[in-house]
Amino acid sequence: MTTPQGILEAWAERFEKDLHAKSRPLKGQEASMIVLSPKTWRKVLTPGRLKLLGLLDKQSVESISELAERAGKPLEVVSRDLKILRNFELIDLERRGKRKKPVLRARTILLQLSKD
Repeated sequence: MTTPQGILEAWAERFEKDLHAKSRPLKGQEASMIVLSPKTWRKVLTPGRLKLLGLLDKQSVESISELAERAGKPLEVVSRDLKILRNFELIDLERRGKRKKPVLRARTILLQLSKD
């Protein structure tokens, strides 16, 4: 039987390994975790972009236009937001013929609350 303390210690150990890993996942590979500083996450994780990340986490989409339709947002807005999320390595855009399929890079995003 695993105790809460044991679970917490195992998580902390995995966190330390991920945090100090020297190599980043290759394009198309899922990262185990992404860490964002306070300055970064306050700019990047707007309510609209969080909604897109949530949709990608819950549902597979085949294209940016399909994601825009599911989000109820104009294609231009979703494209711009995905470009920002991609620049911060939160998503990848996989080529599927003429289309690009947005996919999450990690299922865990750690938000640093302060610089300390």
